[in-house]
Amino acid sequence: MKKNLSDGITEGVILAVLILFALSTLYPFVYFLACSFNTASDTMRGGFIVFPRCFTLDNYKAAFQNAGIPAIDLIDFEYGPDNIYWHTAGDTVDKLSADSLGISAAIALKMVWKLTGMEP
Repeated sequence: MKKNLSDGITEGVILAVLILFALSTLYPFVYFLACSFNTASDTMRGGFIVFPRCFTLDNYKAAFQNAGIPAIDLIDFEYGPDNIYWHTAGDTVDKLSADSLGISAAIALKMVWKLTGMEP
């Protein structure tokens, strides 16, 4: 069946309305997720957020700890001079710090001992 101009315009308007509806429905979920990975002070600053501006896992760590679930955050934020390698193309295995890995392993081992009641 051949479509005329008014059918095309009607379909275009319907498609635009559906896209706007989908975006307005999805944005609160995206905003909530971005805020959950953002610092509280930056979230209170407000503004349009799609990606966290100040990435942190502290909100999740606090939620677990408040529920009585032991939680640790093993992220090394001193990753190269001025943290230049963190989450970039230069973020490769050769940049790992043996000291940082040793500290992380010691923390994880201590937590396992504590959780299992087998502290030395």
